[in-house]
Formats: sequence, structure tokens, C-alpha cells
Amino acid sequence: MPKSKPTKPVSLSAFHQRVSGDSGREEDESLPSRPCSASTESVGTRRWIAEWDGQEEVLVEESNQADASRIETSLESFKAAFDLCLREFFSSGDLLEAVRCVEELGAPHLRSHVVKRGVRLAIDKNGREREMTAVLLASLHVRGVLSSARVAEGFLALLEDIDDLVLDSPSAPSLLCHFFADAHLDGMLPLKAIDEITLQCESKPTALQVLKDARARLVGRVPLGGSQLDRAALRSQLRRVVEEYMSSHDVSEVERRLREICVPADLICELVRATVELGLERRDHERELASQLLSGLHGSKLKLIDVVRGFEQLLARVDDLAIDNPRASEHLAAFMTRAVVDEILPPAFVATPPPAAMASALQVETLKRARAPLVASHFGGRRLHVWGVAADASLEELKKAVIALCD
Repeated sequence: MPKSKPTKPVSLSAFHQRVSGDSGREEDESLPSRPCSASTESVGTRRWIAEWDGQEEVLVEESNQADASRIETSLESFKAAFDLCLREFFSSGDLLEAVRCVEELGAPHLRSHVVKRGVRLAIDKNGREREMTAVLLASLHVRGVLSSARVAEGFLALLEDIDDLVLDSPSAPSLLCHFFADAHLDGMLPLKAIDEITLQCESKPTALQVLKDARARLVGRVPLGGSQLDRAALRSQLRRVVEEYMSSHDVSEVERRLREICVPADLICELVRATVELGLERRDHERELASQLLSGLHGSKLKLIDVVRGFEQLLARVDDLAIDNPRASEHLAAFMTRAVVDEILPPAFVATPPPAAMASALQVETLKRARAPLVASHFGGRRLHVWGVAADASLEELKKAVIALCD
């Protein structure tokens, strides 16, 4: 690879301007944001891959088919060539050229060293170079040059050498933690891979601390493609939290447990589903507590969109729920009515009928049941007693009511 002439280092703002496509590049030179089906040109081992199947990200290995015209690259020559490529990238800020250089190096089996060398060199640089390295790795992954499997191998190699890194750079653990978190948020490093790396680093306390800090940085943040947690397992955890609340009636304790579980922002709607599904199995008093819990968490942990998504899931499952609980439709409609009156669910949710081709008869009937009391009440009361007047009354209030009836 010919060595380019020295260029003046670009500023970080200018680099971001180039990456965003505002630097005046010709249209055909810009980095593509998606695969181009019209292109038939074969470029080495480059290929477009999809690493997200809607449920779980998979670690994709590169193709083992080698280009017959490509000479096998040794590890040392690969490292030297990549170091030169990275230095020129830091100087010029030309992301497209850097991606092309890495691609032209070939040797897919050595690309874990792109991660290892890139991060290791960036640790010794300033914030500008570290950010540029993170952008380069993400760009290589998007174009299929760098797979999740190679990314995981590269980060594992870094953790295996963490003690030596600390000797050269005391801030290496905290910086490596940032790179780990960014790799996950950019969709390069799935949680499954992080778990596997953790198991392989059990004998290295410093490495385990890096992984722990990286997970802490991910709290409340959603990676590209959505959170990768097992929804069923998460609902099971949330169900136990709601069961504890049914005994304690302490909303603040629920908030504390949610922080402890670290529920991702895009999965907090699962709390609505878990709460209502548990309420469907209980008595009116517990259903009243469930409604109070959703209302109490609204604004702090639950946003309007989270409540909507939760009830969408419940409405989609009402036919299945009715198999085990024949009154599931009736009770779900009552939960919707109460949520509208408590102003945590928009009235349009129950007022707008779904397309006939996309909804079952029971789903339509459930929405109709939820609308009926709202129309009858004309929103005159702040709270409708959908679970009965006595559902949320204290023991003393019930005693007074009985005495009043006897008199």
C-alpha cells in the first residue's frame, strides 16, 4: 500500500462533518447506509450481511472462501499495514479511505486485530482519536468488513492483556470500558458475546471490573436494533416485583427494584403487561392495586408510549388469555377504562377501532367494553370504580360502610 503524503490533521468537528456527508463528496464516494442491490462488482471478501433476525443478534463468521488471487498475509505484515492505515486516518480524517484500506488488507481471519490494535493505539491518544477509532470500527461493521465474531475476539484479546495495558496506561480500564459500551450500542457486540467474554475472564479481576463498568454505562440506553434481553425472562422478573408490591403496597420499592433490574427503556412496556396479566388472575382488590401501581409509576418510570405498547401487547393476546380465563376480555377492558380515566392511556386507544382484517372478534369486543363506561360517565369523575367501590377502601372505611347499612 503506497504511503500518502503527510497531511494536516483535521479537527474532530471537521471529521464529523465529513462522516455526515456534508463535506461536498461526490455522491458515489460517500459511505453507503444500506446494501446496494444494483451493484454487481465483487470486491474481495466484502459482503453485506444482516446480523439481526428480529429476536437475537447472532455472531456471524466471515466466509472461508479465499480469493485465489490474494496472497496470504502474515500477522506481522497485517499489523504493520493496519497501523499505517490508522495513522493516516487520524491525520486526514478520511473515513471512506480508511475503510477501503482495511478492506484491501484482506485476511478476514486476522480482522480481530483491527479491534485489538485500533483500541490499543487509541488508548494512548487523545479523545479525538478515540472517537474516530470508535466510528471506524462501527463503519467497518456496518459494511460487513468486521463481523461481531471478530469484534468479540478482539475485545477478549484486549482483556487478556489488561494487566500489561494498565502498566503502560493507568487509565486503560476506564477507556476500555467506554469502547465496550460503544461497541454494544453500535450493534457490534451483542450481550450474548459479552456474557461469553465474562465467563472467559473469571480469573482476571481487572477484566471483570471493566465488564461490570461497561454494563453500568449501558443502563437506560438502547443499542441499535433494540435491546437484546430475553423478554420472557424479563417479564418473569417483573412479575415477582409486582407480586411483592401486592403485599407491601409500596410504589417506591417497585421503583427501586426496577433500577436494580436495569430494565432497558424500550422494554419497560413489559412492566405494564406483567402487571395487568397478574391482575387478571387475582381478585378485585389486587386489580385495584395494579391500576394504582401503573398510575403511580406514570411520569417517573412509565411514559405514555410505554403504557400504549403494553396494552397493545395485552390486546393482541386477549384471545390466548381468554382460554385460561374466560373473563379476561372483561377485566382487560376494565384495566383500559381505568387507565384512560387515570390519564395514563390516551382515549384514542379505545376509541379507534382496529382494521377488521387485523383484529379478532374478541379484540373488537374488548375495546367496545372499554369505551362503554367512558361514554356513560362523560369523564365526570377523576377515577371510575371499575373494580368496585370497596376495592381500594381501608378496613375502617369498610366498617363504617357496614354500620351505615345496618343503621
